[in-house]
Amino acid sequence: MKKIGSRVSLRYAWYALGVLFLVNVINYVDRLSIGPALEHIKRDFQVSDAKIGLIAGAFMIVYAVLSVPMGYLSDRGTRTRIVALGAFVWSVATTLSGFCRGFRAFFAARAVVGSGEGIYAPSGTALVTDYFPKRLRNTAIAIFMSAMIVGGALAYIVAGVILKKTDRFNVPAVRGVVLDEGEERLAGWEVTGVGETSDRLVMFSFRHPSGAVLSAALSRGDAEKEADFHSRLFNMEYEVEPGRGGARGDVSRLIGTVNRRILEREGRGLERLSAPLRERPHNFYVPEKYEGVLEYDERNGELVFRGIMTREDKAAIVKVSDNEDYIKAVGIIFARANYRYLRSDNWRWIFWILGPPGLLIALMAFLLREPLKGGGEDFLSEDEARRIEEAGRANYWMLIRTPSVVVMVAANVLATYCVGGLNTWLFPFVERYKGIESADAAIQFGPIVVGFAVLGVIFSGLAADRLQKITPCGNNIVIVAGILLGAPFMYLFLYVENYTVMVGCISLCIFFLTWINGPQNALLMSLVEPRMRAMLNGIHILLIHVLGDAISPFIIGYYSDVYNLRRALAMLPLFLVAAAIGFAAAGFFVPGDLKAVQKRMKDMAAGR
Repeated sequence: MKKIGSRVSLRYAWYALGVLFLVNVINYVDRLSIGPALEHIKRDFQVSDAKIGLIAGAFMIVYAVLSVPMGYLSDRGTRTRIVALGAFVWSVATTLSGFCRGFRAFFAARAVVGSGEGIYAPSGTALVTDYFPKRLRNTAIAIFMSAMIVGGALAYIVAGVILKKTDRFNVPAVRGVVLDEGEERLAGWEVTGVGETSDRLVMFSFRHPSGAVLSAALSRGDAEKEADFHSRLFNMEYEVEPGRGGARGDVSRLIGTVNRRILEREGRGLERLSAPLRERPHNFYVPEKYEGVLEYDERNGELVFRGIMTREDKAAIVKVSDNEDYIKAVGIIFARANYRYLRSDNWRWIFWILGPPGLLIALMAFLLREPLKGGGEDFLSEDEARRIEEAGRANYWMLIRTPSVVVMVAANVLATYCVGGLNTWLFPFVERYKGIESADAAIQFGPIVVGFAVLGVIFSGLAADRLQKITPCGNNIVIVAGILLGAPFMYLFLYVENYTVMVGCISLCIFFLTWINGPQNALLMSLVEPRMRAMLNGIHILLIHVLGDAISPFIIGYYSDVYNLRRALAMLPLFLVAAAIGFAAAGFFVPGDLKAVQKRMKDMAAGR
């Protein structure tokens, strides 16, 4: 439905920006909360890295393809209502994702989440552009785009906390470690129950003929935590309620029997763990402690580990060789041992908890006032902007006849390919190569990375507004500087071993790469007429995602399956350097293109 908006006060513009900021926060929460859960989803659905990459591709392709028709409708309709519709659709779809019981259903649900975001995306930046005058536009759009960082932070941190708080044992599997099938008595004690405690531990309950009760709680193995008994995979804590006549000797016998059974049975099915390894690493020298435990099977082309690989074992044997395929094989073996008695379906809680709040934000967007298209342009009066809006003319051929627009979009395809791939595979990489579980990584250094990202967004907006007063190419200067400063830190992050240096590298990488979005989107919106901004945004979204982060997760996942994840990610900085060259080249066309669009708008307002 077509609706002519009106110029709004600066005070209302800041309120509207606050609402749109919240919409964008929820957008990125629902989009990125899958990151810490990817390893859990992979284990739950038992799929390859390539299929995990396809999930990200399904989201991005639907999101991108819908952006073009929605951009066309946004230029002719009420953008605030379109934003509200998109937020409603993706919030419902995110919530329903948690109910999917198979890979195909989850794949489809993520595609629907992408459709909701495709409905919304073209309108968001265009609305901010029309709410604010050009002198504040870079700052306003930088704030709007910073929601990507805040939303990503909330997604990573909250998802990490949810995974930690909902981490659960597979009770039937753990029961088999202590009790035989159908066993009702052990060491003279009656088995009265096996279940979960309120803090998700497996509880075994026994009753003695004297009336004494013994409770045994199993938790995940951690030698640093106090327990009555430690095995390689479990900690055990006992609690005894005495009965009549006492049963001290019987208590000791039961505890001894349980402990012995755990030690004997916890490795069932883990006697020989293996993972594909095409050739023997040239520097494969096994430490004395692991002789006969760790070996390379030349006949089958496998790395073999005999017994249970704990976190401490992994940290030690991963140093045996720096061969990437070897490190990947160690990670596969460790995951099979470490998660054997755990459930991986707790990822569903992420979507059940984070999906519904978007419905309230959608209502707030629905109630926003529609701004006049072009109402934020300082060189147009309100009457001129209204005449342009009422004329209803939009020459979309001007998009491909504006060199700076074409080159910037092409450059951003390369940047998005890189950043999208890193976003998707960041937590699986940290879990596999840095020895930090995804949930722990999200909680431990997520806030640090986010803090640097927010600083980067704020700095880029202020710097672009300042440089724009000196040169029309100010935005391009900020973007190119951010990419060239960020690319080396991405590469270093992949190879450093020290935890502090690793966190510093990824934090600085994200700090500099956040200089791209705000200045780039603000400049694109200024290079075309108001009635083409949402359409340009839709085309921009289509190209950067279909050719960028819709395919990079799958390609990286494929190369991870064939080679390893670190080698696949190490190619990404090359795409960043190519993107920087593109953004620099676009800067040569920007001054002339800005003058041209202002002239066209003045001519349209005068009826020429």
